[in-house]
Amino acid sequence: MIEVSYEKDITPITLSTLNKHPKLKNLYFLQENAKQAIASMSQAQYDAIIEMSDNNGLKSPFEMVQKPDMLESEKEEALKPFILLVVDRKEEGLKAANDLLQKANANPVITTGHPDFSEDMLYGKYLPNETGALYYREGFITQLMPKKDKSYLVIDNFNRIDTDIFQTYINVLEGYEVTLPRYNKDGNMIKWSRQKDSFYYFNPNWHIVGITYDSLEEIKEKYSEQFLKYTRIVKVKHD
Repeated sequence: MIEVSYEKDITPITLSTLNKHPKLKNLYFLQENAKQAIASMSQAQYDAIIEMSDNNGLKSPFEMVQKPDMLESEKEEALKPFILLVVDRKEEGLKAANDLLQKANANPVITTGHPDFSEDMLYGKYLPNETGALYYREGFITQLMPKKDKSYLVIDNFNRIDTDIFQTYINVLEGYEVTLPRYNKDGNMIKWSRQKDSFYYFNPNWHIVGITYDSLEEIKEKYSEQFLKYTRIVKVKHD
């Protein structure tokens, strides 16, 4: 004999609700097969997943800054390789970036921003080797972006950099084919674009994480709309 006891009403979760929270859906349905649904989930697990889904996949102490708070006229752009991590205390900058990237299983390459940060550091340049012959030393972007192992570039003190040095990269993001002062084996300068035949593979999932100690208002005043169009702004919340 089976006895059934009533404890309380529950609110069922519909498939449409799960579709709005992909992380929750992946726990409910393995490979979207209802027969493989997980039997139970704690309230804490559920609340944590809902929090991340509502905050664009970010978990506390990180908070996505919504665009209306920054630029009213900005057009939404799906491709956002720049991540501005807004931190109040300098001693917490790299730790916050490390915590954020650990959640993405990234392999960060860390450097520090300064006023003399140049385009050569991003895109590379020719240098003489020990015998005097020239070789091309890649820059941070041209070396790291083509990789598929999440070798994200992390720049501490990003607020000290003049973002005009990123204009070549932004032009590529805008869809233009850019010529770089590097020569291929035929003696022609190379082309860089978002197309498949680009000399450098364009990785849409690669990121530059800039740790900034500017306020949100300073960011709005300092950076161009074009730069912010390709930027996701994440604020570190403090207790």
